[in-house]
Amino acid sequence: MKIRATSSFIDKIETDIVVLSFFEDERPLKGSTGLADWRTCGMLSKFILENRVTGEFKEKLLLPVKKRLACSKLLVVGLGPAKLFTFERYAQIIDIIMITVVKLDAVSFAMPLPGVGMAGLDYGLATTRFCESLISIFRPKRELLADLSVLIVAQGPRLKEINPIIAKHERRMNEELAT
Repeated sequence: MKIRATSSFIDKIETDIVVLSFFEDERPLKGSTGLADWRTCGMLSKFILENRVTGEFKEKLLLPVKKRLACSKLLVVGLGPAKLFTFERYAQIIDIIMITVVKLDAVSFAMPLPGVGMAGLDYGLATTRFCESLISIFRPKRELLADLSVLIVAQGPRLKEINPIIAKHERRMNEELAT
């Protein structure tokens, strides 16, 4: 298993699935989600205008992206209203994402930590929760977990903060897989 952090733009990351999120009251779409929307010629914005996706808490949408991004699928998850987004909601969203990625039998995925920056959540705690959920939910699928490659997309200054946390969890899981 590999877990890494990168400051690469989401549209340049080669992976099975890119996971993005947005708040119900976030217009226009921002950050990596806004970039992916732009790269897909406004596909997400069109779905929002047609009320096919709203950003409601726990809402999920899986899209093929047809060479517009470097991934084969885009998973978009709703975060609900920004003012209601707490660490508890973040934890629920992370679990939902991990369960969905397992069901999709992905061998690689990339994502920013959903809502963390906009909601002002602690990046260290959010990264720890991300890694714990990843390990817990993927553990029963050892065959997937052993070859899994995960990229957390973060801004440059955040990389120094989250890299030691990621390394600790990756080391722990790889030691467990070796036994």
